[in-house]
Amino acid sequence: MYYGEKTDYVSSTVKTRGRKTNEVKVLSFATISIVARRFKFTLAVFPIRNSESKAQLVEKLLWSIPGELRVHAILMDKGFYLSEVMQTVDRLGYTYIIPCKQYQDLDHLYTFLEVSGEKHWRYTMHRGRPKEYTFDVYLDDQGIQRYIGFATNMDMANRDFDTLATVYRSRWNIENGYKEAKEFRIKTNSRNHGYRVLVFAISHLMMNLYTLTKRANKRAVITLTDMKDALEHILEFLMPVVRPAPDRLSKHLVIVW
Repeated sequence: MYYGEKTDYVSSTVKTRGRKTNEVKVLSFATISIVARRFKFTLAVFPIRNSESKAQLVEKLLWSIPGELRVHAILMDKGFYLSEVMQTVDRLGYTYIIPCKQYQDLDHLYTFLEVSGEKHWRYTMHRGRPKEYTFDVYLDDQGIQRYIGFATNMDMANRDFDTLATVYRSRWNIENGYKEAKEFRIKTNSRNHGYRVLVFAISHLMMNLYTLTKRANKRAVITLTDMKDALEHILEFLMPVVRPAPDRLSKHLVIVW
């Protein structure tokens, strides 16, 4: 939640407590991470602008991937199940896997596939409209009138639905990572947007450091004091020097390039 002035980075949401609902202002962030078996490493953090489309946001996140990193697939949340997002990932040369949203037309497709016994279909979203995009849909029966599906541009030769489900399961490390990041979150009442972005990014930086340390030595005991000492070393690179106003994060903290 955010209590400062409304800017292009501040949006509104509804917070529910019991029967009461309140509209609150929030700052939203997007992250891109490496995920593998029992592993997550945040590559980049970006604040989300209200004027920014999800396709633009995804492109910015993908450009932050280091060139030497080999990417097997981009695993995205269901909220990115949009034709323009999939087109963007396709255009940049990446393979993607996204859970399908179960709209009425997909329900009809599921009914057809259930009768035919097929699990794969070439599906066109926004047919005949500017955002038209065709991709592969794989559906799996989950009981009476229940199914799950994935949209993908992956080469599925010698692969099946279970392959997609197994690969996508790695993404749960991100959900767990968000919970773990709260342990490293720096609490602040500052209404300075730049500072709030900084402390959010630092929390992920600390989580990365913790993850790598534990991966290198699973028996290592890392105390709160150890993490504080590590944070001091990280912040040594931020020096209070005179800089133009755009570089300033707060009265006493500026960015040094």
